[in-house]
Amino acid sequence: MKKSSVKLLAVIEAVAVVIAITVAVVVVVLSVGKDDVDEPSVKSDHVTEKHFDFPSPKTWWAKRISSDLYTAGRLTDRQIKYAADAGFGSIIALINFTDSYDIGPDRVLTTTASRDVAEKVTGITFELLTQTKPQVYTVETVDRASMISLIYMSNTTGLSARDIYRRGALLGYHFAVKTKYVSLITSVTGVPLMADPPRPDVSLPDWNHGYWLIKPVYKNWYVAGQIQANYASNLASMGVGVVVNCRQHATSQEEVALLNVEDNTGTYVGTGRQSTERLLATRIDPARRNEYISPHSTVNYEQENSLEYGDDIGYNATLEKHDMESKNLTYYQTPPRDQKHGMKGVYTKSSIEASLSTWLAAGKAASVCVHSQSGYRAGKHSTNITFTDVLVELIVALVSAARQHGLDSAWAVERASQLGYPFDKEQGQPIVKLFKALLPPKK
Repeated sequence: MKKSSVKLLAVIEAVAVVIAITVAVVVVVLSVGKDDVDEPSVKSDHVTEKHFDFPSPKTWWAKRISSDLYTAGRLTDRQIKYAADAGFGSIIALINFTDSYDIGPDRVLTTTASRDVAEKVTGITFELLTQTKPQVYTVETVDRASMISLIYMSNTTGLSARDIYRRGALLGYHFAVKTKYVSLITSVTGVPLMADPPRPDVSLPDWNHGYWLIKPVYKNWYVAGQIQANYASNLASMGVGVVVNCRQHATSQEEVALLNVEDNTGTYVGTGRQSTERLLATRIDPARRNEYISPHSTVNYEQENSLEYGDDIGYNATLEKHDMESKNLTYYQTPPRDQKHGMKGVYTKSSIEASLSTWLAAGKAASVCVHSQSGYRAGKHSTNITFTDVLVELIVALVSAARQHGLDSAWAVERASQLGYPFDKEQGQPIVKLFKALLPPKK
């Protein structure tokens, strides 16, 4: 087992009694599978570059705690495989779930079945916090996994109790309102709950119960990668009223995520991304068994993905539009104007200003989820990618939230960093300049 996993399990075991009595648990901690925090491991020769500050389009839902530690809710069969495709090295499950259920065509597995998929099918290390009795938990949220990870950081790096509450609040969690969470933090740090604990500034306090995959940005603005059809109804039921899609129209299709197939290789390159020739050439791991795709698959790569509104070419935005509107969600599609055929567009000052009135009107009316494909990842066959090509949904949400609530570019850069996207680094300077052009400093 990797050193980071050993340390984390030691902390988890130290507080196992408290964990065992709670019923609101998030079950997964993801590690990128490395012995230190500087360089992620590379498990396949077909993936030549890893950027874990920017998870891939397949794992946009992973919540960044540190450069080698991410958290998630209870993962489906597909999400475990997505984690493997993205290069994560291990999964630490906090609870032994004995129930399973379907979310549309995808399935949430028992912990035993999850271990089998992780270790026997994908090759990811899977560690379970052993408990004396298997327990079934009916509420699955992502805040507990994040809290345990922050406690791990407190134990290893000296993170203070206030910082645990503060870091949780920045991710959208309010640890202080849950008595068992407060007891756990106090028992580990020795510090009782302060009089003014940090709290998240979000319009939907229970967002992580309804759709844990999204990320709160500020007040009524949230972001997501590609939303799956089997989760679309969750957005409406949790209180999101508007979906803003930053992906291209169906006349110029972007890629759809495919199991065991590299991302960012170009929809229309050569014979087409989803042709047999291209799929064979862009497999992440040519040695994977066919079972990786499904129990009855005859090939070891996915050919289409209707779950993410894909057809035989790629992502089809028209399919998403019809589905979102059928869920009574107000739906806008505002892709960047500056774009290449079949590739993610690049937001410029003029293209943002052209759509800004639409976004601000949406923000005044409801809570908004802005989505694109998301992720920053380069593989062997990837096209040239820069920070301005990716995370367009975050740029849109930050600019819109800042304009709506009177905030400036410094706030946008800081908030991006708090969410795990350090645009203040050298490669992110074009985005910093874009923020400065659109968001004048406060007077």
